[in-house]
Amino acid sequence: MAIRLVALDMDGTLLNSGKELPPDFLPWVKAHPDILTVIGSGRPRGGLRDYFDENWQIVYLCDNGAMVYRGEQLLFSQPMPLLHVSSILTFLSGHQGVVPVISSAGCAYVPEVGASEWREIHRFYRELKVCDDLIGAARQDPVAKVALYLPKGNSEEFARELDRAALPVLHACSGKEWIDLMEPGVNKGSALRQTMDRMGIARGECMAFGDYMNDIEMLQSADFSFAMGNATQEVKNVCRYVTASNDEDGVMRILRGIGPDGKWEEIG
Repeated sequence: MAIRLVALDMDGTLLNSGKELPPDFLPWVKAHPDILTVIGSGRPRGGLRDYFDENWQIVYLCDNGAMVYRGEQLLFSQPMPLLHVSSILTFLSGHQGVVPVISSAGCAYVPEVGASEWREIHRFYRELKVCDDLIGAARQDPVAKVALYLPKGNSEEFARELDRAALPVLHACSGKEWIDLMEPGVNKGSALRQTMDRMGIARGECMAFGDYMNDIEMLQSADFSFAMGNATQEVKNVCRYVTASNDEDGVMRILRGIGPDGKWEEIG
């Protein structure tokens, strides 16, 4: 069979625990120009720019698919209505220890935070501004998603509070310290399927790799889905295969088996 598209989550999947790309990943991309490389990430475009050569036609499903780029060209976007942003911020006003990050087309906005919180948020949101009027910022700059940073690492516990809140948005944990709030129907999977339709690529020609809950729809959109060895059990349950962890070269162990013509022999 021939693979025409490979979709990869970043953190916990393609990147190791030191936030480094596999040394042979970019050479692999360059050696396979007929395979569309898709990076599906909760990070905004600015948080991905440092990793990749913009001369390559990589597709980026940024902000969990709310903003989709090919190189520097915006292909399509699915912004969040201001009313939904307001509902989220109103709910959060009654909760301590949760930092909202308004991820917008231009940059990301946060309230005043401590130095340690700033460093952690800035790791993912490179274009970051402190703002004392988040709603005002949202009026001026279309919102892709609202991310919640939980320094105590209690994202799954807080997700249960969100379940009870009946907000007009959906949520998915993207790590122990992070929850992404998205418009219904906006996720990595829906963005990947739109990309596949635009490029005329069938799901039987696609591989996808992921490790956490916000990857599930993307993994379900490809016939050849791989959970990382470090993935949650929920992710492993929806995938066709399990590969090694992100610290054990799990992605590249599979990609090295794809020939220059895209041919790949399915695992036993």
